[in-house]
Amino acid sequence: MNKDGVEQRASFGPETTRPLRIKAVINAGAGITPAGKRADIAGSLEQAFALHGLQAEVELVQAEEFEAAVERAASGPWDAVAAGGGDGSISSAARILARAGKPMAVLPMGTWNYFARLLNIPLDLDGAVAAMAAGRFGPVDAMEVNGRFFVSHCTLGIHPRFVRERVRLQHSRGWFKPLAIVWALVKSFVRYPVLLVEVQHEGRREVLRTPFVMAGNSLSALNPLTVPTHLASLSDGLLALILGRRLGRMGLMASALRTFRGRLDPEKDFRLILVPECAVRVNRRRVRATLDGELTWLTPPLRFRILPHALTLLLPESAVKAKEQQASTGPHGPAV
Repeated sequence: MNKDGVEQRASFGPETTRPLRIKAVINAGAGITPAGKRADIAGSLEQAFALHGLQAEVELVQAEEFEAAVERAASGPWDAVAAGGGDGSISSAARILARAGKPMAVLPMGTWNYFARLLNIPLDLDGAVAAMAAGRFGPVDAMEVNGRFFVSHCTLGIHPRFVRERVRLQHSRGWFKPLAIVWALVKSFVRYPVLLVEVQHEGRREVLRTPFVMAGNSLSALNPLTVPTHLASLSDGLLALILGRRLGRMGLMASALRTFRGRLDPEKDFRLILVPECAVRVNRRRVRATLDGELTWLTPPLRFRILPHALTLLLPESAVKAKEQQASTGPHGPAV
């Protein structure tokens, strides 16, 4: 990255031709790594790195060893550390690597792969490695809530309820994940929570009832599964607070369908606040939340703030072009 914050090619100067040295740390418990295929995936990754001209070492670790392995890699002689796993694993790695000042790459290996989607990273592993090889290093903002680091989103309301029910069905009942997801969605919409929240931002105060609250990275937070490329800015220093409108059960389901289709309508679906920081009070002593897809408890008031350029990422060329397009059309792209 140069002094103006522009991404630099993943190389080491015009006279240097050596390949990038990548340490890949893979969570063996990730969604696409069933026990019988873990060795196959590690071998396939090593072949993909070699095919695309990257010098890489792949380490497959158990979930409980993942963070320690990333910490070791962060202090090693690598140009970047590639984290492989679901959104929770990617978030943990990002926190460690941001603190260490080590560049990061992403290998999407979870169920939703939300952060990878935001970055326009291909969801197949060979495509993700190819994107690394052709990519550029660039800055990405992170966020925190009450001092807890996250890179994609923090949610309250209906989404944590859905995640809790899906996890219960999978782990306690032994349901297959696709079936658990469908049933958890149905159950969440049948009985969804309504939160009374007070939002304080830029000297203003708003009070409203909402079925969900989502804090994410700028306008990229609008569509969690299908982010239009012209909105995919992750380094403009703004946090997006999205508050769902009270639409009733059918209206909320219609809003969810628009989310999956990438057609969210701010007039119909949500209230959007773009700020560097804000505080959210909820009418509860503790509130269930998700941080980058992982269930947790938070204690109000929830103090959100953006962490500008907290993380250096190896970005795919498509994400860089999207950012350049956005820079040419204004800091927030088309009006929403």
